Amino acid sequence: MDTFLCISINLQHGFEQTLVSYVNHLILYMSVDIEHVDRTVEGYFHPSEVLGCYFSCIFTTFDLVDNAGHIDFDKLSTRIPDSFKDHGTEMIEKCRHITGTNPCDSAFNIVQCFQKVNPSKYFVI
Repeated sequence: MDTFLCISINLQHGFEQTLVSYVNHLILYMSVDIEHVDRTVEGYFHPSEVLGCYFSCIFTTFDLVDNAGHIDFDKLSTRIPDSFKDHGTEMIEKCRHITGTNPCDSAFNIVQCFQKVNPSKYFVI
C-alpha cells in the first residue's frame, strides 16, 4: 500500500477557492484519475486504492477522520447543511457500519455506500 500525505487546510477563509485549489493539488499529487472520481456519481467505482485514498484525504481535510483513520459519523452528521439534512442523515445511518482494511479502503467503501443509498442526491468533490 502506498502512503499518501493529506494536507490539512483552513477552509474558513475563501472556502470555495481554497477547496478548488486543494482538490486540484490533491488530484495532481495523488495521480488520481479525475474521470474515476467523476464517474462515481454514475455509480461506477473504479477499483483503485488511489481513489479510496483521495476520498480519505477529502474526509481528513474536513476533520472527519479520527486518529485511527475511521470516519467520525457523529461529527459528519453535525456538518450536513439543512438543505441536505434528510438525505445526508439517511446516507450516514445506512453506511455507518461500513469499514475496510485501511483508511483508504474504508473511505472508498463508505463513499460507494453513500452513492448506493441515494444516487440522485450523491455528489463528489
